[in-house]
Amino acid sequence: MILIHGKRVSTKSSSDHSIQCWNCKDFDQYVTIHFQYYHVYLIPLFAFGPKASTIRCMQCGAETGTTDIKREFEKKARTPFYLYTGALLISALIGYGIIASMISSSEQQAYIDKPEVGDVYMLTLTDSTKKYYYFLKAHAIQNDTIYMYQNAGTYSKRVTGMDLQDFFNKTMESGISKQKLKELHDKDEIIEVFRNYGSGKGFDREQ
Repeated sequence: MILIHGKRVSTKSSSDHSIQCWNCKDFDQYVTIHFQYYHVYLIPLFAFGPKASTIRCMQCGAETGTTDIKREFEKKARTPFYLYTGALLISALIGYGIIASMISSSEQQAYIDKPEVGDVYMLTLTDSTKKYYYFLKAHAIQNDTIYMYQNAGTYSKRVTGMDLQDFFNKTMESGISKQKLKELHDKDEIIEVFRNYGSGKGFDREQ
């Protein structure tokens, strides 16, 4: 994929009547401030570098103004806000990602603190040779104990649902305490909890 990016110049113009043209002696001047900025796909990312200015007489077209006068205009000129559009969008996306992650983490913690029948837990284990993933499904809760079915297969990577041939095996049942559930989550052995997941993930298959 070709990433179109580079440097461009934006201008901001205004009229000024305090400077006299050296050529025609008129006071009608046109001041243009030049701002450099980086862009990606023509979206301004951020402004950079020093500003530059030109002062031109509206009557005769002569360029006028001393270096000191130009620097004064450049100093007063504010960089247009839109030149930071890309940076603002990136910041907004990062902020959204952080907030979404915090909300998701809070939701996951709530699922662990108050387990319900039907909750599905993705767990990860690492043996001497590889890391693998599997699921447990809460099919009953009695007092402090959560009774789980384990799925039939294992996965070599993190997934969001079970393969078509996979199912929860009723003969592979275990019971763990609510405290143990929290410990597994704290140790990152439980890496995700699914609730209100519908039928698309295959979690309703039991044999």
